[in-house]
Amino acid sequence: MAVDMDSDLGPWILESLLRLPLQSRILKSLIKVVPLPNDNPIIKKIILLRKIESEISKGCVSESILDCLERIEELDFQSGMDHDSESLKAAYCAVAVTCTVQSIADKGADSKFKYFEAVKRIWKEKVCKMEKVENVALVSEELLSWKALIEAALWEDSLCDDVLKRTEGMDAVGLVKAYVREEKGKLSSFRGPNDEN
Repeated sequence: MAVDMDSDLGPWILESLLRLPLQSRILKSLIKVVPLPNDNPIIKKIILLRKIESEISKGCVSESILDCLERIEELDFQSGMDHDSESLKAAYCAVAVTCTVQSIADKGADSKFKYFEAVKRIWKEKVCKMEKVENVALVSEELLSWKALIEAALWEDSLCDDVLKRTEGMDAVGLVKAYVREEKGKLSSFRGPNDEN
């Protein structure tokens, strides 16, 4: 059950708690009892950044990070915040590529099918849709270049090796960490209702 709090105080307390280095399970419990404001994009963004941090703490990336990055970009756009970040584009591209090539890297019997499904989910359903919309800050020349190569590798097996070679040394976790650091630095300039002095 959510705690009954003053409409100004509740979001400020939640934002303060989200900025603390608490374990994910503790944060999840707090979020359950402190009401989430529907009209506060900063708190929503902090929650998404914390979800991303929790995910990359395992040393790998997943498609759920793509969803979080998409939601952050949408929040920034809707609230008028600067959403044209090179580190955001680099992180999104690296995660999309890494999640796609994981399916062919293991060379299993069903790797081609897994690759096809990953291309469908990530590149056809996500990236293609973003290409058609103006002002989507996640689309970069690098992302579109990868899209062309990854889709071509669906039909030419030799290109799968090219995709794998090109991803050698790609540090998706490092790029996501850099983006999160940058965003947390920007958000640290936002202050609570009693911080005027």
